[in-house]
Amino acid sequence: MYLKSLHLRQFRNYRDCLINFDAPKTILLGNNAQGKSNLLEAVELLSTLKSHRSARDRELVLETTPIAEIRATLERTYGSVELGLTLRTQGRRTVALNQESLRRQLDFLGILNAVQFSSLDLELVRGAPERRRAWLDSILTQLEPIYAYILQQYNQVLRQRNALLKKIRKQQQEEGVDASVSKEFHAELALWDAQLATAGSRVTRRRGRMLKRLAPS
Repeated sequence: MYLKSLHLRQFRNYRDCLINFDAPKTILLGNNAQGKSNLLEAVELLSTLKSHRSARDRELVLETTPIAEIRATLERTYGSVELGLTLRTQGRRTVALNQESLRRQLDFLGILNAVQFSSLDLELVRGAPERRRAWLDSILTQLEPIYAYILQQYNQVLRQRNALLKKIRKQQQEEGVDASVSKEFHAELALWDAQLATAGSRVTRRRGRMLKRLAPS
C-alpha cells in the first residue's frame, strides 16, 4: 500500500493543493511555516482520524472558510482506494470511502497505515503514562480498527462512573462526611464497576498483546 495523491482544500494554510507522489520515496523541503507539517498532519488524520497538534476540527479549517477537505488516493494490492475527510468549523466531520459516505467512522480506520516520528516522541520516555497509552492506542487503532470501538466503550463507562462518584461526594458533603452512601447509589456504582472491569480488561488485553509484538525478540 502506498499513497499516490493527496488533495487539500481549505485545510490549515492550504487553499487548494493537489500533490502526486510519483517517486518511491518523497522528501519535503521548505522554509519554516510553509506547510510541511500541515501536509503530514493531513496524512495522519486520514490514517487515525486524529491530530497530535489539535483536538478541535475548527482549528484545522482555513480561516474565514466553513469546511476543509482532505482527499487521497491509495494504491493497494487489490486496486486503488479513494479516501475523503471533511472537517467543519460547526457540525460533525464526515468520512467517505471511494466517494461513498460512511455512517461509522470505525469503517474508515485501518485503510491507510502511517508511522510518524517526531521530536515530541521523547515524551514517550520522559512524559506522563497517559502519553504512552495514547501512543499505544493509536497503533492499535490502525492494526485493529475494532479497538477504536472498544476504547470508546471503555471511556464512556469511565465517564459515567466518574459522574456517579461526583454525585456521591456531593451527597456526602451536603449530609456530612460520615454520611453513608444510599442503597440506590451503591447499587448503581456496583453496576458501573462491573462494566468498567469488563471494558477495561478488553483494553488491557489488547495493549498487552501489542507490547509483546513491540518487544525485541
